[in-house]
This record gives sequence, C-alpha cells and structure tokens, in this order.
Amino acid sequence: MTETPVPDWASGELRRHWPTLSESDRCAIIADRDADLLRRAAAQLRGTALDRSDTSGDFTIDGLQSDGYRWHAIAFGEPWNGWATPIVNRATLQNLITDLAEIDGQTFGEIQANDELVVYGEEAEDNYLITPNKRGEYALFSLGWCFLVCD
Repeated sequence: MTETPVPDWASGELRRHWPTLSESDRCAIIADRDADLLRRAAAQLRGTALDRSDTSGDFTIDGLQSDGYRWHAIAFGEPWNGWATPIVNRATLQNLITDLAEIDGQTFGEIQANDELVVYGEEAEDNYLITPNKRGEYALFSLGWCFLVCD
C-alpha cells in the first residue's frame, strides 16, 4: 500500500507529525482542507451579480422567528438547501451581531476597520473572513446558517 505523502501546503508542525498519523487520518486532513477550499470558493461566488435577486425583505434565523427577531436584507441570493441567503448592508450586519450577542451572551464576530467581518471559530485558527462586495454588501450565505424569509 502506498502511503499518502505530506502535502505541499502542510505546516511545519503537520510535517513533523505526519509519520505518526494513520493513513485514514492523513486522508481526512487532506479531505477537510479540500472541503474548506471548496466552501471558500462557493462563498466567493455568493452575493455576486450572478447570485442576486431584485427582491429585498426581512429575514430571521430558524429558531428565532417566534421571538420576533428579524433583520432587513437588501437582496437574497439563490436559496441554499431551501434556506434563504440574505445579502445585507453594514448597518444590518451590525444589528445582527448585536442582537445575537444579546441572545447568546457572546458575539459570533465583529466588523473590522477594513469592513471585513471576522467570524469567530472555536479556535483562533478556525476564524474566517466575510468580505463585503464593492457596494459594501455582505452575503450571509458564508455563515452557513439557516435563514428564513419573513412573511
């Protein structure tokens, strides 16, 4: 059986531990990175002119609709697995961050001085960025949350 070689993109630490990993662990690490790259590529396409409706409206997050939480989307992208994909401006994004911090007792991210949204992961290396488009709009599809269009 041929062993999976150390990937070119591997960090020094991963290179040191590679010989101690099982073949299934090696394959899982590579598959996880590939999936992350695909997720990022798909996220970059979301919210572009190719993925945008002319419809604006309010949206909520599944589980919060009965509590009356809703925010305004300036447009929606193509639905993702049946869920809405809101596109919002900076003010709406800030309201969403603030409201969810009040609900959860912690913030899921913050808008940086350069207008990028840093979404916090469980570990610092799991953080990721959502960059607004040239109009300053954020495609919330990248969050991977279950959004609903409000009636």
